[in-house]
Amino acid sequence: MDEEEAATSDETISELIDQYTVSGQTKSALLWAEKRLALSNGKGIAPIVSYLKALTAAAEWDRVVAFCERLNLSQKHRVFRYFLANALYKLKMYEPLVEMISAQQFDDASPLIRFVDNDGASASHQLTDAETAHVDSLVSALKTDSLTYLLLGKSYLKLENRPEAANWFRECLTKDPTCLEALDSILAHNLFSNKELNTVLSQIPVETQCKPDLMKLVRHIYALNSRVGGAKIDGFNATTASARALIARDLSTRTREAQRLYNKGDTREAYRLSSSVLLEEGLYAECLPIHLVLLVELNKSNELFMLAHRLVDRIPDNALSWYAVGCYYFSINNLATAKRFLCKSTMMNQNFGGGWILFGHVFAKEGEHDQAMNCYLKATRLLAGCYEPLLYIGMEYAFANNNQLASDFLKQSADIAGEDARVLHEQGCLAFCLRKDYDEADRLFRKALRLVYGAEEKADVRALISRSLAESWEPLVNNLGHVSRKLARFDDAIAFHRKSLLMCPRRASTLSALGVAYIANGQLEMGIDSLHQSLSLTPGDPVAKFLLKTALELIDKHASNWSNGPALTADPKPRIEPEPIFKIGRRATRSSQRFASF
Repeated sequence: MDEEEAATSDETISELIDQYTVSGQTKSALLWAEKRLALSNGKGIAPIVSYLKALTAAAEWDRVVAFCERLNLSQKHRVFRYFLANALYKLKMYEPLVEMISAQQFDDASPLIRFVDNDGASASHQLTDAETAHVDSLVSALKTDSLTYLLLGKSYLKLENRPEAANWFRECLTKDPTCLEALDSILAHNLFSNKELNTVLSQIPVETQCKPDLMKLVRHIYALNSRVGGAKIDGFNATTASARALIARDLSTRTREAQRLYNKGDTREAYRLSSSVLLEEGLYAECLPIHLVLLVELNKSNELFMLAHRLVDRIPDNALSWYAVGCYYFSINNLATAKRFLCKSTMMNQNFGGGWILFGHVFAKEGEHDQAMNCYLKATRLLAGCYEPLLYIGMEYAFANNNQLASDFLKQSADIAGEDARVLHEQGCLAFCLRKDYDEADRLFRKALRLVYGAEEKADVRALISRSLAESWEPLVNNLGHVSRKLARFDDAIAFHRKSLLMCPRRASTLSALGVAYIANGQLEMGIDSLHQSLSLTPGDPVAKFLLKTALELIDKHASNWSNGPALTADPKPRIEPEPIFKIGRRATRSSQRFASF
């Protein structure tokens, strides 16, 4: 075969390889790449690159490593270094990957490629200027530099070196702002606080690295994704046409929006979004965690049952499937069985933070608070940078009446979450129950409710509750009633308890609290009626019985002066305490996670 025929044959084979690769026939593409490499007889760089591409497309990771090491390719050009690094990552060889990239020094002045020719003799090939230019062009065409940074970030995450992971993901986005996997990893693993995230994303050189028609869209994607954690990108407007289109149709953006709505407490709208994603896309892995959390929150046990069965049938070797089964049994209060399946889930993937959080909830519900604490501590290590495990640890310390440690962990949670309504609510409960600082509790509860409604700092809370509110925030509204009663704001207390009953009707404890507020406000008949309603729901409730007895005794004692109203500025014992918002968690899903990329 003369040189002209060989060149024609090489071009034809190259076209064949591209056709088979695009159509998904990676085996055929690889076989033709092997033929092209053999026919080149060690001459030319294009057959080598084509062969590495075909091996990568066919997921032949061991062969990629062997080929690169045999020819010492990673020392010759950073394009080859990327192919080797990618194969090492796929083989879970994270430490060798990091060491290889850190230790390599490139000798671009003499890029020799050493081969074994057809006769078995050793031969070397000096890259020509044209071949060097061709390989250099692949750096930008394949974005190998930014992808190498991405692999470094992912490897450092696996090695639990979060600062280095954050640094390399940031470098990746700086080099290639369109690498959304780097952004997703930053958000999923909470590598930056909200303030840091705003700074990092605002400094990404989108204007210089992206084409003009892509620049604004990339900014919108950054902002829409970062809204999940509460960060705000300067200059972003969520009402633009492209932003609305992403929220309406893009699967990953809709999943993030569902997570954001859940964090805000709008569980029904979040459920509507996550359900629509799964209905369109089937078992969309990124959306499954938050959808499972929402099903538990909304007590949709039948849907949980069906989804868990479907997951176990389709992907029985995935920890998420057995986590879903645990969610179902948790939702129907079969805690022993829930623990069994959660144990299986966390054994299959010991780094599954969401599973450990739910495990902790099960133990807490059983009253095994030491075990719950251990699970939350495990989740804290796995979900470093996530505020929820710290929030639950603070709640456990509050349950144990350890005011100092509870305050410390809730403060850590608040530092990560920023102004989060759930954290503020738990801090308010701590101020109410342990410190008896009712003014501080009232301030925190009101601030949390304003955040839920998205209202201004000085908005009238009494006016806000006339608007609809997700029932998951009922404990917050009810606790505002408790603290208002403590501060002798009886009209406020009555309004908050009545709103609480609209959100969750026929709740005996709320009816009892409403009865006390009525009596303290001088509305005797309304108070007695509320206490009777409470006892009709729970006839054996000692708290309601005690309150009714106390109210009747007060009637007898103050019968002659009743028109002036009795002084009930403090509650009779036993006390009706605020209740925490006890959620299943964002990385369990949210989450979220959040967790979405576990």
